[in-house]
Amino acid sequence: MRDLWKIRNGQPIAHYSFFSFDESRVYFQEMFRPCRKLLALPIERWASDERFTGLRDIFNGGRSLADPESSGQAAIRHTHFGFYLVADQMVWRKPGTTDQGLGLFARMVGDPSQGNQLKFYADGGITCKGILPSRADDVFGIAVAYAKVSNEARGFDGDTNRFTGSNRPIRDFETVLEVTYKAQLAPWWSVQPDLQLIFHPGANVARPNDPNGTLAMPNAMVLGVRTAIAF
Repeated sequence: MRDLWKIRNGQPIAHYSFFSFDESRVYFQEMFRPCRKLLALPIERWASDERFTGLRDIFNGGRSLADPESSGQAAIRHTHFGFYLVADQMVWRKPGTTDQGLGLFARMVGDPSQGNQLKFYADGGITCKGILPSRADDVFGIAVAYAKVSNEARGFDGDTNRFTGSNRPIRDFETVLEVTYKAQLAPWWSVQPDLQLIFHPGANVARPNDPNGTLAMPNAMVLGVRTAIAF
């Protein structure tokens, strides 16, 4: 659970790198191991009784914090809850092998409680081990992720524009498409190039170098390489 949806200062932070670049993204690295035989569909619920700050005034009838007439003191949310689902299934096994074949995976997280900047997150994809006859231990993977900004956060952005007379972008969603190939060059050494296409980086935030703050961040492409050496 912690790999998919982390809570930081009361806000959930989604991680989009499916195929593990650091310790906080180890879940999909497990997908490079032999695919499981059984379908796993754990539907779980989580809750927290910690205090979280929202985007509305604790006083003055719950005005938006973007309102100049607000007190500037955020209302406190006492409870957060949500749900998540994880599915992992091998759908085809190469005849005569124990771990080569095609696997599917998917995850979803929802948080209907108030105060979070993200309301929904989902990702899913395909992994295939032994896609090339001469490369039995190599793994190809492709996946997509989607994160939706909450109505409360979008409303705050709109209030900010209305009260300041600005025209800054309003946050909406971020989508990431990732393609990777893990090449097992030796029993102790693997190299894994990774390509990510990011749509609406930061969920459509303003460019930091735009003096007017009205231009949204453009879509981005990220290319990286991960290597692992086992001693």
